[in-house]
Amino acid sequence: MTVGAVDKSDKLASFSSRGPRAGDYAVKPEITAPGVAITAARATGTSMPGSTPVDDHYSTASGTSMATPHVAGAAALVAQAHPDWTGQQIKQALATTAKTMPGADVFQQGDGRVDAVRAVGQGVFATPTLSFGKYEETDTEAADKDITYTNTTDKAVELKVSSSLRGATPHADTVTVPAKGTATVAVTVDPAKEATGRYTGHITASADGVLVTTAVGFEKLPKTYDLKVSLVGRDGKPTTWSSIFVLQELNGAYPDTYGFIGKTYTFKVPAGTYSTASWISQRDAAGLERDTSIVGDPEIKVDKDTEVVLDARKAVEIKPRTKEDSEFQGFSTSWHREGPGTAFGVVYSQGWWTDHVYVAPTEKVTQGLFEFSPKFRLYAKELTASVTGPENYALPLDYAQTDIGLPVKVSGDHTVRAVDAGSGTAADFAGLDVKGKVAVVRVSAGATADEALANATAAGAGYVLAYHDSPGYWISWVKSASIPLMTATGEDGAKLGALLKSGKKVKLKLAGTPVGPYVYNVMFPQVGAVSANQTYHLDSSNTVKQTVRYHGARAGDVGKDAVYLYRPWQKTDIATTTNVQLGRERTEYYNLSDNRIWHAVYPDWQANRPQWGPLRTFDKAGRQPTEDWLGQVVRPATTAQAGLSQRTGDKLTFRVPELSDSAPGHYGYADNVQDTAQGRLYADGQVVGDTALGGYGTFTVPAAKSSYRLVVDTKRTAEWAAYSTGTHTEWSFASAHTDQQTALGLLSVDYDVAGIDLLNRAEAGHTSKLGLSVRNQSGGITAASLTAWVSYDDGASWKEVKVKHGTAELKHSKKGARFVSLRVRAADQDGNTVDQTVVRAFGLK
Repeated sequence: MTVGAVDKSDKLASFSSRGPRAGDYAVKPEITAPGVAITAARATGTSMPGSTPVDDHYSTASGTSMATPHVAGAAALVAQAHPDWTGQQIKQALATTAKTMPGADVFQQGDGRVDAVRAVGQGVFATPTLSFGKYEETDTEAADKDITYTNTTDKAVELKVSSSLRGATPHADTVTVPAKGTATVAVTVDPAKEATGRYTGHITASADGVLVTTAVGFEKLPKTYDLKVSLVGRDGKPTTWSSIFVLQELNGAYPDTYGFIGKTYTFKVPAGTYSTASWISQRDAAGLERDTSIVGDPEIKVDKDTEVVLDARKAVEIKPRTKEDSEFQGFSTSWHREGPGTAFGVVYSQGWWTDHVYVAPTEKVTQGLFEFSPKFRLYAKELTASVTGPENYALPLDYAQTDIGLPVKVSGDHTVRAVDAGSGTAADFAGLDVKGKVAVVRVSAGATADEALANATAAGAGYVLAYHDSPGYWISWVKSASIPLMTATGEDGAKLGALLKSGKKVKLKLAGTPVGPYVYNVMFPQVGAVSANQTYHLDSSNTVKQTVRYHGARAGDVGKDAVYLYRPWQKTDIATTTNVQLGRERTEYYNLSDNRIWHAVYPDWQANRPQWGPLRTFDKAGRQPTEDWLGQVVRPATTAQAGLSQRTGDKLTFRVPELSDSAPGHYGYADNVQDTAQGRLYADGQVVGDTALGGYGTFTVPAAKSSYRLVVDTKRTAEWAAYSTGTHTEWSFASAHTDQQTALGLLSVDYDVAGIDLLNRAEAGHTSKLGLSVRNQSGGITAASLTAWVSYDDGASWKEVKVKHGTAELKHSKKGARFVSLRVRAADQDGNTVDQTVVRAFGLK
């Protein structure tokens, strides 16, 4: 069975796949089941992508993967109750007893939402779907299909038969199904009587206590033409690899389509105005995509058989240019088209191994919106290499990836000798002097470099350069590495190997920048047409410059970040995380545009959830104020972008991010794997309920005015989480029934530790000024009362500190304390309060 997903109100989920089935237009799905916000069992310590852990044993997720087990469970119940039924009968019973939902067609819901009680107990079922498929404009012959009704009970049943689809006519109004028997009713569809379009409905058969539905669907197609799309590579030959494509008709006459095509494909399409594009790849001998050409036509008039040739030779290279010699490590491109009946496109994200990206210019569109946007993150070159003796030529290299830890990288400029280490076996290294040198090893195709790396490390090599003994690029992975492991293509490796075998001394020059001092986050939207000029010079006239400080817990810690760049029409974006050195600052640039920018920073490269920043748009050049990420004090606090904690009617909804850093507008959430968050709500001292989502939850409460207390506790247990290892926050406020959405009186404390360094430490034996400000969900307020305490033993004992004009002075002792814990209690003039404790709020050095 094919299963769709609905929410708790039986409304079809946005992510649920719709029919008809590609190719034969068969009715799919057959059934739906709950698949939105489903809480299900999980293995302790695991986190399924896209899920939200509730506690050690349960996780909440959405998807048809959550709906399908409901149907499987219902099938098990049916099989248990009727062990003599076949699998086909169980399927029919499940589908035809499902609850049909108004407002959804059969290509969305099939027969409807699974009803386990009726599936087990009804005993009468039928053919679940009648798929009449598709009819061409010239098809005039009527078609019949049979519905078979099965009665497994001991009494005959007479069913009244009706159709909700005018174009599908049952041959009988009633049918008697004998006890333990079957009966059939033919259904006719006559395409000659129908206009072009899609037709769906249900044949319903009913009696006392019996209701059976059969989903019926077909489509009559308008007159179609051949739209032949042919792909030509940069070498002028028809492509030999599959390429991503997108095809849409601006008025919605043809379904928005994307996927893969080969060198040519002919689409059968009705007359209309079409947009198509393909990402034509140029692959190396190993089959890896090294160059990509985006070629398309955003406005194709189809009123006869038409051929479109997408020729990669017409594409020009996209070249972002900076004052530094920068490189991109992966990029994405998007093709977006809108018309009266469609808004659709493709975003294609590519890896670091793709060296060049090209795009073909287009004519300006005359209707609707068209945009093409390439997006890059540009860094200082991470690794450059060249052979300097006995020959001179550039040698492109990349780092191998590691399963455990991070790759060791070259830092600075080095001229070193290369030594032929054969295939990297222990015998190859026996008696070989590789100390401080580059051990060049040839690895069999399909093998890893782990053995060669281990042997080279044991022999004292300073570096390893590995290549496969077959042509092409090699994306290499090893378990771990303690010296730089670099890889070359098979061709470059073989050339270097031949040079080594000549007996001459071979020298390599290596230059590495393991920690980039800058990054350009840029996207170049082209509206209406793709320009013939694809060189983009970035300078102070068209960029925003910002110093960004990334705090950490220990020297050498590595986090990761992602920058999402959205166009005004765009709801989501694809971004790849890249590692960022913590405890350091770098310069970041954005190009001027109407792009919306959303930055996410993870506190460790192994962390599951990031800190999020506010959405920004830069349309004026210049320098932005310095921004700090991951600065202490990390604690629960409200922020507008995370949503409003509010009351509507008699429901209280809380949206309090539990792990937000000290920068205004930043916010982060516990993932309940590496950190946990628990929430509890009290009304007039009585427990209303708990939430395993920490600061998030919705509670039904009394209508009368009550005094509320929300308590949120967090714990951080990851090895890298040195600070804010535990927080305890209590909010108190009053609330009564309201007919309008009303903000709750939650107060947040903002902390500013003067002099804290990039490892989140203050100077031991000195005095730190602690700025404390209190705000409600609308912004800053003047606190009616503000009290603070400090602890140097993780909260075992506390000392009150004086707060004057929002500032407290913390006099740190030199007596071995490593961490400072804080407690703050504040109230506003309306009686709302917050009491917050943060264990290990920051460190001492």
